[in-house]
Amino acid sequence: MAYLMSYTRMPMDSKIYDNKLAYSMHLAISDDGFQFCTLNHNSGVLFAKAVEKKTVLSGQKA
Repeated sequence: MAYLMSYTRMPMDSKIYDNKLAYSMHLAISDDGFQFCTLNHNSGVLFAKAVEKKTVLSGQKA
């Protein structure tokens, strides 16, 4: 049986490994569930995208 682990990494200096990369989803695989081998060179595989949207409250003009 193979095991797949998802994880995030700790951010380092912004020039080395900033928040956008560190908090992305990383993957690793294992045959025994104890020793994992990182995938994609230990780089993120899934990155969140935020969209800022202006909220207009009832009775206010946009």
